[in-house]
Amino acid sequence: MNKSVFTFVLLASSLGMLAVMSFLNNNTAMAQGYYYDSNSKYPTYDNKYECRTGPFEGFLVSSPEFCKHIKFDDDRKDRDNKTGPGTGPGTGPGTGPGTGPGTGPGTGPGTGPGTDPSSIVFLNYDTGDLSQWIKGPQTTHEINNCHEYDYPAQNNRLEVVPSPVKQGAYALKVTLTENAIIIANTSGERAELKYCDSPRHSHLFTNGEDVWYHWYTQFSTTDFTIPTPIDITKNWHVWTQWHGLEGTTNYGVPIGFNLNGDMLNLRVLGAVYNSNQTDEDITQPNPCFTFEVGKCGYLWIEQIEKGKWYEILLHVKWSTSSDGFVEGWVQKDGGTQIPFSPYKGVTLNPNGPADTTVYLKQGLYRNSLINETQTLWHDGMVVAKCPTNTKFNPSTNKCDTI
Repeated sequence: MNKSVFTFVLLASSLGMLAVMSFLNNNTAMAQGYYYDSNSKYPTYDNKYECRTGPFEGFLVSSPEFCKHIKFDDDRKDRDNKTGPGTGPGTGPGTGPGTGPGTGPGTGPGTGPGTDPSSIVFLNYDTGDLSQWIKGPQTTHEINNCHEYDYPAQNNRLEVVPSPVKQGAYALKVTLTENAIIIANTSGERAELKYCDSPRHSHLFTNGEDVWYHWYTQFSTTDFTIPTPIDITKNWHVWTQWHGLEGTTNYGVPIGFNLNGDMLNLRVLGAVYNSNQTDEDITQPNPCFTFEVGKCGYLWIEQIEKGKWYEILLHVKWSTSSDGFVEGWVQKDGGTQIPFSPYKGVTLNPNGPADTTVYLKQGLYRNSLINETQTLWHDGMVVAKCPTNTKFNPSTNKCDTI
C-alpha cells in the first residue's frame, strides 16, 4: 500500500514538473517574440509570415525577423533567404528601434496601442527583390518604366542586399560608378526605382491626399565620394523625390531630398513658385537659390555624415491650394529628432492641369558632370494613411491619437 502511494505521488510530481516546464518554455518563447501556434496551418492576425528557412521553417510567425540567421544546406537549391508574407493581414513591430542589422520597426501593422492605418504599403525590400516597387518584368528602362537604371546592372546599379540593413532582412544598395551613364529617355545619371501599382504604371498621389512616408538612408563611408571643390549648385544629387506625372512645369519635382555639395537637404518647390505664399522668408524672386532653412523652400539642411542611418518621417498633404503642408523629422542613428521647418501652402501645381499628381522615386540621381563612384543604401520604406486626428507612429506602424 505504501509502495503504491509512493508510486502515485512520484508520478503526479513528474507530471506536475512537465506541466511547469511546458508553461515556462511557452512563456519564454512569448517573451522573446518567438510565440507561434504549432497547430495552426493558416495565417492569422498575429502570425502572418510563414518561414521558408531558419529555426521556424514551415511555421507561421509574427515577423520575418524570426526566420533569419540561417545556414543553408548545400543540397537545398530552393532556399533563397527570403521570408514570404502570408495571405492574411499583417502584424506587429519587430524587435524595437535598435541600431543593429535586422532590428527596428516590423513589417506589418503593430499590435500595440493605436489605430490601424486606413492604408499601409511596405516598400522595404524584405521580399528579397524589387517586386514591391516594380510590377511586371525587371527589364530595360525602355520596356519597364518602373525603374531607371543600367539593367543588367553595370554602372548604374540597384541591388537588394542582406547587409547593411536597418530593419528587416534586406535593403536596397544603390551605386553610380565613375563610368555611370545617362539612361535612355532620361536626363542626368541615375539609378532609381518608381513605386508602381501595376506594370508600367506609377502609383499616383493626388490632390487632397494626406500621406505619411517613413524610411532609412545611409551613405557609404568608403564608397560615397563627394566631388571637390565643394559646389552646392553644380554638385547636386537627389536621393528621394516625388515627381510630377508630366514634369513639364516648375512643379516637376515638388518635394525632394537632395545632396548639394556636402549638404543634405529637403526642399519644397511649392514654396518657390507659389505667388500667393505670404511668408516673406520663403517667397523669393525666381529663380531662388538662397541656401538657408526657411528660404527658397528649404525645410532642412545638414552636413552629410557618412556611415550613419538617417531615419526620416515625412507627412504631406498633397494639394493645389493653400491647405497643403509638409512636416516631419529626421533622426540620425537613434540620436535627437530634428523637426523639419514646417511648410504650409501648395504642394502640387496650382495652375494645372500638368503636374497635379506625383509619383515616388528612390535611389540616386545626380549631375552627369560628377565622375566619382557613389554608393548608398535605402531601407524600410512605408507609405501610410491615417484616420483624422491621428498621426503615424513608425515604431508600431499604427496611428496614434493626436
